[in-house]
Amino acid sequence: FPREGPPGEGRGRRRWGGPDGPPPPEPDRGSPRVRAIQLSPAADRLYLITGEPREPAEVGAWKLVPSGEGVRAEAVDWADLPPEGPNTIALSPDGSRLAISDRSGAVTLVDAALMATIGRIEPRADDPESHATILAFAPDGRRLAVGSQAGPVRLWNLSDPASPRPSIRLPGLAGLPAPVLAYAPDGLRLAIGGGDALVEVWDLAALDAELQGLGLAD
Repeated sequence: FPREGPPGEGRGRRRWGGPDGPPPPEPDRGSPRVRAIQLSPAADRLYLITGEPREPAEVGAWKLVPSGEGVRAEAVDWADLPPEGPNTIALSPDGSRLAISDRSGAVTLVDAALMATIGRIEPRADDPESHATILAFAPDGRRLAVGSQAGPVRLWNLSDPASPRPSIRLPGLAGLPAPVLAYAPDGLRLAIGGGDALVEVWDLAALDAELQGLGLAD
């Protein structure tokens, strides 16, 4: 947030540049850069990963409280220690859970109301596919898609967040990292964008049906 606080009277949006406008202001070098952001469905909580390039990042939560000047942000304390070196954050569609990946490749599952850890997905040192780099919750919040630098995407069953279970492994785009993941609103398809112009769309309902037929469904 800017040092002077949220926009209020006289501090709304302003257009910079152009033939008649003033030059844009110099960036505030004292404020860390925002690397990732999530907003709760009720717009009453904001989750940020901040930090400068090549420096350890931090993850925090803010309660957004209406005030006379707009909205006031109040920092929310963690019930335990936050993940060190966070790089990606995802919020479940109902706003109840956070998933945060860190520099070790692990994923921490967090109760968003309590800001308490409720589960973890640990990477394996000998398996680059298990090192998380991108996350996406299914619309019902019961699955988490975890992309890796190696390319493959793994779906995790979060029915019991204390003990996440791997379910479907998707091979990804020819060994390219998976920087973008997106579920269809009904959760039946998952789109994976690679490091080039290709996008794959997977029919998860069909995969689930095949696995169920083989007795392998989760």
